[in-house]
Amino acid sequence: MTEEQDRLPEAIRTLADRWPTLGLVPVAELLHRGRRARRARALLRGAIGAGTLALAVAVAVTVAPAEPAGGPTVLAPAASTTAEPHTGYRISLSYTIEEEGHRNRDYVERFQGAADPTTRRGYLVSDRGATECRFIDGDEYVRPDNRGWRSGNPPIGPRGTLPMNRLVTVEPQDLLVELRGLGNVTRTAGPGDSETYTFSYVSKGSPYTGEPKEGGNTVTGSVALVQGRYRTITIQTVLVGPEPGTADPNPITRRSVIEFSDYGIAVPVERPAVTPK
Repeated sequence: MTEEQDRLPEAIRTLADRWPTLGLVPVAELLHRGRRARRARALLRGAIGAGTLALAVAVAVTVAPAEPAGGPTVLAPAASTTAEPHTGYRISLSYTIEEEGHRNRDYVERFQGAADPTTRRGYLVSDRGATECRFIDGDEYVRPDNRGWRSGNPPIGPRGTLPMNRLVTVEPQDLLVELRGLGNVTRTAGPGDSETYTFSYVSKGSPYTGEPKEGGNTVTGSVALVQGRYRTITIQTVLVGPEPGTADPNPITRRSVIEFSDYGIAVPVERPAVTPK
């Protein structure tokens, strides 16, 4: 039997379904209509298959699992839930030198900056814009009069006091422990959650002034806290020459007052490149 003969029964059935009242139809017409019916069914099957594939792709995209850990995410969480809380604060420092009987000679310089006791970093910049100080992991750097950076203590603070980085880049309790090791510390409770610690000690070997190791210069001051946080630190010395020629005969008071505010800020401070000597 030929291929045309094989297709004849299918063509007859197709026409019988569509033309129940027709009379005799030529064989050639039957074969032609059968081929056309098969093409129509093939197209229909192709359309159904394509639609099924498209639906499957759409479903796969819709229910696809999230990216594995470490991969990109569709929606980044809010910054407040991902960023580490900042632990820095702003610093305002005033440094004064007063000579008894000669107040017209008083010297005042103010500095603004910030510090973070967690990272042990901080900085101060003179309001005059000429001096900048940086504190990084216990090291101090100074750029005086807009010249090159050098290692060393900034020109701030009374004689015999602690280095500035040990006043502003440490936690209050750590500072109080150090002050107790140097001399006397007395606590006074204030209203609410405030408290004040007054202290005094005899300085020895101050890196700020090259004080002799045997000491002799008394340092006094206070540390005021609110809810365990710094509010102010005041530290001063009064210099009186024990004999002519060793110091100014009039008492000279050197005082630093440090105010703290704006807790919770970031303090990005980089270690400067020191200018070779």
